[in-house]
Amino acid sequence: MNRKWYILITAILLGLLIVTQVRSYREISGILDRDSIGNSFGEIQVLKDKNDDLRKETNDLENALDQLADQNLALKVIEDEVVKYNKLTGDKGVFGQGVTVSIDSKIETLWIVDIVNELFSASAQAVSINGIRITPDNLGFDTIPNGNTMISGTTISPPYEFRAIGNTSVLVDVLSISGGILSRIESVYPKIKISLSEKEIVQID
Repeated sequence: MNRKWYILITAILLGLLIVTQVRSYREISGILDRDSIGNSFGEIQVLKDKNDDLRKETNDLENALDQLADQNLALKVIEDEVVKYNKLTGDKGVFGQGVTVSIDSKIETLWIVDIVNELFSASAQAVSINGIRITPDNLGFDTIPNGNTMISGTTISPPYEFRAIGNTSVLVDVLSISGGILSRIESVYPKIKISLSEKEIVQID
């Protein structure tokens, strides 16, 4: 009888021990699971933060590149303006696409002035007549007693050669238009010969 009670008590104690272990295991598992979930969320947050940082750095780099491009564009515009200024002032020899106009006979000074003005109005960047470059430093055009034209103390006589650097198609269209400067000169001087030529390279010193 005592033996049966001993076995029963032992069984009860074993059962309580097993139940206690199961509960402890579940609690530990729950803690570990929560830690794992917390670690996972922590890792996700770290990755998100790093991704945001990389995105910000990328945006900063793109903005820096845009600013650099704007600066380069500004420098290019300034350089183009300097080149254009040098062409207009005659400080340096220039060359580029353009046109030449040859006139074989004498014309009055006022027609020469009109041709020059027409060329500049057509956005010519540089103009010369018989090798004399027209710049703001020129003293103007004068007619001397024999009917020839004087530019800044230098006399020019036919044949006249006008050179102009600029957009070739624009210059040709302006000069060759019906009723334009060249056609008016031809109407005043019926025997005159005028030649208008497009040039890939025009040199003006």
